[in-house]
Amino acid sequence: MIKILPFEDLYNFKKEANSILGYKHTAIAKIKLKLADKSNHLMYRKKKHTIKVLLIISKPGSLNPMLKNKNKIESRELLLLVKHL
Repeated sequence: MIKILPFEDLYNFKKEANSILGYKHTAIAKIKLKLADKSNHLMYRKKKHTIKVLLIISKPGSLNPMLKNKNKIESRELLLLVKHL
């Protein structure tokens, strides 16, 4: 899907989707990152999350919506397989 976009207009992308382990940004990519408009980002000009937001995103124990979710046996086996690769 990304291949339909003009590659020269993108930054922080590789032409082929694979691991980015060891990837180093090119000088041109670094310039594009610096020049990119960041004003529409949620954390623009904020140093850190407010206490109210931190309380919402760090729900402990029984308040955490993922607490009761269990992976299927097939999913667990697949995760173990991938972990050992």
